[in-house]
Amino acid sequence: MLLPLVVAVGIRFNTPGLHLASVESPLRLGVQALVIASAVTVALAYPAHFVSMFRNPATRWLIGLTTLAILSTTWSFDPARTFMQGATAFAGVLLVVLHSEIRGWQSTRAVLMRGFVVVIALGIAVDLASGSEQVRWAGVAGAATQLAQFAVMTAALALLGWLRGHETTIFTTGVTGLCLTVAFLSQSRVALLVLVCLCALTVYLRADRAVRPMAILGVVATVAMAASALVNQIGQLALRDDTEVGDLTELTGRTSIWSESLELYPRRPVVGHGFASGESIWADRVFTGEISWYPSNAHNVFLETLLSLGLLGSVVLLGLVVSVFIHRQNGDGIAASILVVVVLVLGSTEAMVHFASPAFVVLALACSALQLPGRYNLTMRHELGAPAIGAR
Repeated sequence: MLLPLVVAVGIRFNTPGLHLASVESPLRLGVQALVIASAVTVALAYPAHFVSMFRNPATRWLIGLTTLAILSTTWSFDPARTFMQGATAFAGVLLVVLHSEIRGWQSTRAVLMRGFVVVIALGIAVDLASGSEQVRWAGVAGAATQLAQFAVMTAALALLGWLRGHETTIFTTGVTGLCLTVAFLSQSRVALLVLVCLCALTVYLRADRAVRPMAILGVVATVAMAASALVNQIGQLALRDDTEVGDLTELTGRTSIWSESLELYPRRPVVGHGFASGESIWADRVFTGEISWYPSNAHNVFLETLLSLGLLGSVVLLGLVVSVFIHRQNGDGIAASILVVVVLVLGSTEAMVHFASPAFVVLALACSALQLPGRYNLTMRHELGAPAIGAR
């Protein structure tokens, strides 16, 4: 059920390293169609679960956001691109939420996490085998910063499984170590910092109250030892802005993009320019001579939403975030909150709403973690290993 979604993410992150640029467009369209067809098939096969998922307020906000993405086709700067990517985002959310409804949240988390690990491992293998130049340091194929953020979200899924006792310590350590390596090799400071903090928080929550101070001390000592062993590389990482000021993927470049985005927003303030139309919008600005560089997106999740879906889309996105925190008492509120915070922090420097975005997958998982009273309790009790209500 979730395989098409994992394949879509894999194609997005690995086509540069695989040197498939010449066939990327038809390949992307084919996978988009497969994701959409899969979502329609599952929805028709499980109509009761399809209806039931709308009981979750946070899910309704997320469905509303992706529905607005599809509707923006009617006013989009690039309608064909908007429709396919908006429909794919909507279908991806449906697949994740429906799988969680049918199989349980922990099962959905585990399947997606393992699929994402395969995508990361494939990217590393391809880069090492091909000697790709699409990297900052060796071992990372594709767009380095985006792949680093993808690794952080993958590690978050593994750590949350370990937090609830659904993943072994050895397996979680292996996945987290792989993701830390990707974040470090990509030289993404935001991703690396988020992942280190996430590891510390998870260890703190998992440990008994009596040993929590020692657990935190252990994490700090481990990070300090790693930092001392890699002091030269960390120095390069810290000074990257000073040595590559002209690179638009750096903070100095992003601040220029943010100011340009704020100037572009008033042209269509209410509904935006259309979902996933950023590449065409910025290309037009380059063509008309308004800017001499091509950023392709706003490099901020809220600015990207503001540009693509306007004030209306930004209100819906904010409603989703608020809804998750308001309904924390339903289901696994800790997991839902952590996933949303991870997306928002990573989204401070990257546009997280785009084709096959793992951010949509993570947000859908966050919504699915918020189980409501009634039949949802059966799923939660099953996941926790308790007998179902009424079982003898």
